[in-house]
Amino acid sequence: MINTLTSNSFKFSVNGTSLFHDKIAFTQTDGNEYIDSLNDGYMDYGATTAHRFSGPIHAVHKAADGTAAVADGTYTVGIGTTTNGTITIKDGIITAIQEAS
Repeated sequence: MINTLTSNSFKFSVNGTSLFHDKIAFTQTDGNEYIDSLNDGYMDYGATTAHRFSGPIHAVHKAADGTAAVADGTYTVGIGTTTNGTITIKDGIITAIQEAS
């Protein structure tokens, strides 16, 4: 269930830290477009169709211990039991993705 505040114009301004005990939902009332943390240590971005960003995404991917960037190379990725995708990392930055299908 999504609680709503209806207004033609509403500004939410916070100075400091905000804690949302559930996801932040956008645009739709079905709750399928959201930002959440479904598990500790993860940030989840949900969308029923796709994610769009107005510019490039820059991220450094670190090893599990968080101390160093993941080694350069091409890694196999997948969805469920399908593992025919790849992700290429150079200097800790993803430079290419081939989606699993």
